[in-house]
Amino acid sequence: MYVRLGFKPVGLSTQLHAPVAIDWPAPRGCRIVATDALPAGLRTARLAATAIANRHFAGLSLEIEITHAEATPSADILWLVRDDAIAGFAIVDTRPDYDLQGPHADLRAALLNPATTDAGDFLALVGAAAGLAAAGGRQFIDLDAGTAYLETYRFLLDAGFHAGGQLLRFISADAAYPGDTAGPVFSFGRWNT
Repeated sequence: MYVRLGFKPVGLSTQLHAPVAIDWPAPRGCRIVATDALPAGLRTARLAATAIANRHFAGLSLEIEITHAEATPSADILWLVRDDAIAGFAIVDTRPDYDLQGPHADLRAALLNPATTDAGDFLALVGAAAGLAAAGGRQFIDLDAGTAYLETYRFLLDAGFHAGGQLLRFISADAAYPGDTAGPVFSFGRWNT
């Protein structure tokens, strides 16, 4: 149907899930805190720090999503702080609308500064999100990853995630698409709002 309407497929995303109770790595040389635990200066500058997103996709801003999550009782923002600066953040939804009473929580987005973090920091951030999910009575943490990012996809499977449903991504046939590039671990989940 989408192809007949003039769209073209550009990639496949897979939903991955992991039990919240696996042995997640502890943060190394950093700390992971909720917004209200950020030092006052960082709390004031937190939205400016979301420019990390721009390092992954030019022009991407998640300020609206973060502001929305901070005002939503079932959502949380986790901040990775290293050397008194925000080096990453995650948006966690402990009651996604597709699974209101079910066992899953969603990691909506997890973005880290590639210059100051590594894959271990990503897993520590996911582990902190899994902790929030467990506190909310959830058994699994979900995230989406593009199968075109083969190293990331393999890394997540090796870290204890299991592949679930797939989503085929389409764009307008006349739109330019830069394609996927190799880079740091990256997860960008589906949005329900």
